[in-house]
Amino acid sequence: MRTLCFVGVLLTSGCGGPVGGTDGPLADGGVDLAPPADLPMTVSGRRLAEGETVLVGVTDDGWVVFIDFNDQARPVARAVPLSGGPVQAIVANTDQFKSFVLGRTVVVWHDTDGDGNGVLGAWRAGVYKEFAKRSPVAGAVSRDGAYIAYYDNVDADTTFADLVFDRTDHSAPKVVQKRVGLGANNCIPIVDIVGNHLVASHCPPEGGKAAVTSWDPAGKRVDLLLDAVSFWVADIAGTMVLVVNQAGVGSVVPIGGGAPLISNLAEIYDARFTHDGSAVLYATTKGALVRAPVKGAPITLQAKGVLDFNALSIDDRFVIYHGKTGASFSDLFLASATGPSVPITLSATPDAATNGSFGNTFTADSSRALYFTGCDEKDWAGTLRVQSVVGGPSRAIAERSSNLLRARGTRIVFTEDYEATLEGVARADIKWIDLAQGAATLIAQRADPGFSVTPDGKSVVYAYTTDPERAGIYLAPLAE
Repeated sequence: MRTLCFVGVLLTSGCGGPVGGTDGPLADGGVDLAPPADLPMTVSGRRLAEGETVLVGVTDDGWVVFIDFNDQARPVARAVPLSGGPVQAIVANTDQFKSFVLGRTVVVWHDTDGDGNGVLGAWRAGVYKEFAKRSPVAGAVSRDGAYIAYYDNVDADTTFADLVFDRTDHSAPKVVQKRVGLGANNCIPIVDIVGNHLVASHCPPEGGKAAVTSWDPAGKRVDLLLDAVSFWVADIAGTMVLVVNQAGVGSVVPIGGGAPLISNLAEIYDARFTHDGSAVLYATTKGALVRAPVKGAPITLQAKGVLDFNALSIDDRFVIYHGKTGASFSDLFLASATGPSVPITLSATPDAATNGSFGNTFTADSSRALYFTGCDEKDWAGTLRVQSVVGGPSRAIAERSSNLLRARGTRIVFTEDYEATLEGVARADIKWIDLAQGAATLIAQRADPGFSVTPDGKSVVYAYTTDPERAGIYLAPLAE
């Protein structure tokens, strides 16, 4: 899912806090992050860009996107190829802006006004297009970078706007739904592009019952459900959508309309499709976890004790869920996603967290679950742990970890010794480890804790600003 319901740089973090180089959570009293005078900092890899920067992410087609703060009065969104070469400017502004990497596209939202509306643009493979002068949120983009959805013509009070479906070259804008309510009476629209269809839940400006609708690239409209709640979810391939009516009963329908493929999924609280699209997993309002195949009868995986689920393994065989929450975190359990099982307790106390709903909570080969315990309410760092899906004791990998991304096979990249200052500047050591083999390898000391793994899983991209002479964006390979 790549929805319109987000604001902020898209960087994942371990216990739930931000991981960018600035504006991070604050340590109690602050920490001096200056490098020790007698200890040279390890900074490995090839520098792709120089100076004070914040990493945004890496596109699917190999562009590293970052914010250049070398001119504090005029920060610039820039991109540089992973292979190296000239740095390209995406857009500059004189006010707050946010950038997001969505597949092959960089969405930029900047020059926000007092109501939180800003200029919306998108950049792809060297070409920037502006789509709206006053948009209340950033855009949704198809994975292949061909299509974009966004709001335009927002009213003076930011209560409604028109929903537009367009190509990312701005060649075919279509207003597909006028006067979409932007959250009145808790009716918050969810908008995304799945496959080549735009799907949206939408309400009138005053709120009320939602409708879930899909549009094809030509603008053909199909109402998938009229008496709906605003929640919906689609399969990764973009062929099916789960919709839920006002009574809490769900059904799976073809994205282009037609007879339901699954009906009468009762008491849905949260749901998602398996990666292969063969089934829906959903948590019920009565504490059960259920697997509903597209073909076949539903299977109760856990009959009780489930508040919601956190993650599904890449191979669709295992699920992590929680049964109770604390102030910010929860307990965690690992169970089968294919049939009933006795769950493995990852954390019995509500101070644990996972790192993303798909993928980064499991290794790429789905052999191990990855999670954080002892998460700190003050700065959101915790102990990174690994648990084999077949059982046995868990293993602590890093203390005061704030971020985790999977690489290939059993390899992961993570942070350790996270610290933040009262000025909101965060630093951490970045390391990688093959969980099937040996000890962790240091990539960089006191680097910005937000990093990206390249699409092929073979390298890590990170920003380093501790030492001004070596500051910049770095590409570091993971040893074979």
